[in-house]
Amino acid sequence: MNLFDAVPQIVREELEGVNLNELTHFEYLKYITQIELRVWENINITSNPFNRSQVALMIQNATNLLKENPEDYDDLLG
Repeated sequence: MNLFDAVPQIVREELEGVNLNELTHFEYLKYITQIELRVWENINITSNPFNRSQVALMIQNATNLLKENPEDYDDLLG
């Protein structure tokens, strides 16, 4: 799976039914860690520092969009 398909799909799967506004910071970080592990299991790019930071940024952006505007997130997934 490519990175641009993996991140939105995995974020949606992991956060389905989760109210992001009710999570503690620690709970949120646990979800982010799980998402990041799943993304790296499903993509085929080198795990160098630059790529790791880009994947982390994509995950952060996806979770922020899902939290702030879930309708736009659904449109992103198609």
